[in-house]
Amino acid sequence: MKIEFTQAAIRDLQSLRQHIRGDDPMAARRVGERILQAVDIISKNLGIGRLIDRDDVREWSIPGLPYVIPYHASKDKLEILRVFHVRRRRPDHWL
Repeated sequence: MKIEFTQAAIRDLQSLRQHIRGDDPMAARRVGERILQAVDIISKNLGIGRLIDRDDVREWSIPGLPYVIPYHASKDKLEILRVFHVRRRRPDHWL
């Protein structure tokens, strides 16, 4: 399965790692690894999380972290739309 990150998701990852790195570089690495593990779990369990959008977007909360991953999946591609902190104001639509 092909996994793609949108530009917004890439910016989210860069921003959160930079923010965490300022306090604890090792924690930033661990969080980054946990997020990538979560993406791997999604890729092996398409349909995990709740359906949140009429455009077949699902959202999965990363266990133990305050982040959600909205994604869109087809039979051969997983598109990670964002990596979003739960305290931020969510957009009306992920797409």
